[in-house]
Amino acid sequence: MSGPYVLLQFGADFYNVRFEDLEGRLAFTVKMVDESPNLILKLTREAPWAQQHPDIMGPSSSFFYFGPSRTPGYIVYGNSPTQPMTHSRRQKKEGSTSRYFTARSGAEYKWRITPTKLEIIREPCKLFGKRRS
Repeated sequence: MSGPYVLLQFGADFYNVRFEDLEGRLAFTVKMVDESPNLILKLTREAPWAQQHPDIMGPSSSFFYFGPSRTPGYIVYGNSPTQPMTHSRRQKKEGSTSRYFTARSGAEYKWRITPTKLEIIREPCKLFGKRRS
């Protein structure tokens, strides 16, 4: 990969949001699947965008199963074993806005959060998510 991927976030409601690249191609969507008794979200990597970026691998859909009162539950990523959500948001330093998660491959990624963007970093790749209304 030669440079970072930049995705623009459309929507402020994390339970119903889409991400597009700078060319306006839909890359990812997050949608609520169910809310009773507990919240279930589906993250979809859109096929046309995935075909443009074959170096970004993984299943087309992941599911986030929350616990009671939307407490952290678990994630189902493709046909992999379930993973506790708490493993997807590890904090290494007290007071840091960065969070870390481990991919199925064992690679560690860093989420860096600012008021205007979210960066997901693993050298040599960066994925930026910028908020748009």
